[in-house]
Amino acid sequence: MTSGLEKFFIRNARPIPFLAGRFELASRVWLLIAPVLLFCMVILASRPELMGRFTASIWEKIGGWAAVVVMVLADIAFVYGLVGNR
Repeated sequence: MTSGLEKFFIRNARPIPFLAGRFELASRVWLLIAPVLLFCMVILASRPELMGRFTASIWEKIGGWAAVVVMVLADIAFVYGLVGNR
């Protein structure tokens, strides 16, 4: 059951004109940059001489590298979607 306030917002929802489409390019750029930044973060977090007692554990490293792989695969799919269907 929806309240009156929810019905108001659902009925009157529309995009903000000056923001529509502004963040689409930025999100695509960050999609391509994110794996590189994550790669650097995992490398730095794995260095005991830099991190001291806060060095990443083996499970944190595995999770970090898994995230890097997923992000790279997402980038490959994104680029293929841009140029592969021509």
